[in-house]
Amino acid sequence: MPYPQNLETALEVEKVVMDNGAVPATIAILNGVPCI
Repeated sequence: MPYPQNLETALEVEKVVMDNGAVPATIAILNGVPCI
């Protein structure tokens, strides 16, 4: 998904997760390394 839609989607999904009492964990793959 291209920027900035990817960021907007991630933030929306994180809010839904938090609104339902869970803790979101978004990751990124930077230079082949997973980052949390």
